[in-house]
Amino acid sequence: MNLEKYYSYKDSDIDWLAKIPIDWGVKRVKESIDNCIYGTSEKTNSEGKFEILGMGEIQGGKIIPSHSNFLYEVDRSLLLRKEDILYTRTNGSFELIGKAGILEIDIPNLSFASYLVRLRLKKNENSLFYNYLFNSYLFRAKARNICISTAQNNLSSSKYINIIIPRLDKKEQIKISNFLSLKTSLIDRKIKLLQDKKTSYEELKKTLINETVCRGINKNVELKDSGIEWIGQIPINWEIKRLKDKFTLMSSRINYFEGTKEYLSTKSISNNKVEEIEEIITYKNRPYRANMQPKINSVWFAKLRFTDKSYLFDKNEEVIKYILSTGFAGLLCNEVHKKFAYYYIISNYFLYQKDSFSYGTTQEAITEPNIRSIIFLNPPKQEQIQIAKYLDEKTSKIDEIISKIKDQITTLTEFRKILINDVVTGKARVQNEWNTFAR
Repeated sequence: MNLEKYYSYKDSDIDWLAKIPIDWGVKRVKESIDNCIYGTSEKTNSEGKFEILGMGEIQGGKIIPSHSNFLYEVDRSLLLRKEDILYTRTNGSFELIGKAGILEIDIPNLSFASYLVRLRLKKNENSLFYNYLFNSYLFRAKARNICISTAQNNLSSSKYINIIIPRLDKKEQIKISNFLSLKTSLIDRKIKLLQDKKTSYEELKKTLINETVCRGINKNVELKDSGIEWIGQIPINWEIKRLKDKFTLMSSRINYFEGTKEYLSTKSISNNKVEEIEEIITYKNRPYRANMQPKINSVWFAKLRFTDKSYLFDKNEEVIKYILSTGFAGLLCNEVHKKFAYYYIISNYFLYQKDSFSYGTTQEAITEPNIRSIIFLNPPKQEQIQIAKYLDEKTSKIDEIISKIKDQITTLTEFRKILINDVVTGKARVQNEWNTFAR
């Protein structure tokens, strides 16, 4: 999409705006609003007459109630109405500060929590335009720049409403907001289709792994009853074993090492890749917590219930480099082909058992004795190698497709972000035909 620029520009003398169209002016946010107010600090319940919105209910520039937090009484001044805008003023995550959303329809008995601020625009302003403006990346960057960061990040309303913004008449605001509403809805629709396509390929990959680690590659092989209802039939030459029969369980212990290690928690790993380093540890012959040092050809998985993070250590440089948290359990592949073991660990057959055996009070997780008891489908070693090679080839092709879809989603998301920013700040001009959409 190629958008034209305005005919002429002038300096705004504002750091985050730079140049603006010649017929635009500047003003402070407070000149456009009737009032701004913090929400209620009362502790919410699961029941009540008034629903209380939190920061999680601001999604994609919209207010989407989740119907989960309530109060029986709320000051009438804190009730929301159509076209009110909320922004996040307090949050532990710096990136979420200033996130704004608009209430698109009237919803009775709807209020909001104290870490949000309500902005109610004057009648001669277009709320949708301001919602786009407040969510533009240049405005958000300015807002975050003036927040106070201590234990929590805080962006007070007094600072927020004194940010200088473009001044343009309501007719131009409506033209811009209608243009962006149409264009962003088209982009969002494309992104949703791509996300659905990505999900389909991820499910295809999961199904392929599940079927192959339970039935093998040969679809014409003779089958036998496994004797386990949720597994069903397996190839006639496969064995039913327990993990303790085929693997050495690697348990938590005090580690002594020299040099530097990168500490991995379960948050650090995704799709057999290290995506985030928790912290760097440097010790010399000193114990570091009750954590684990991986060994070559060991498969690790998260012990927490409903957590499917896993990793195969098959490179010496990685074994030397990392130390893992006690959130993991490791299986040393003595008799089992390492890559077949990895595919089994990420299959539903393994995850179902791990989650079924998990228990606890604050966090449900599987214990070492229960890990040892998990059923393992054991093909002959040569067939394990064939299955691993087959799945490597098939899943790598699916991963390549998924990666391209992700790139498309990233490109569209970034384009959407730039489009909003450039139009609301005057860097790009909406054509005159958009006047026909003015409300």
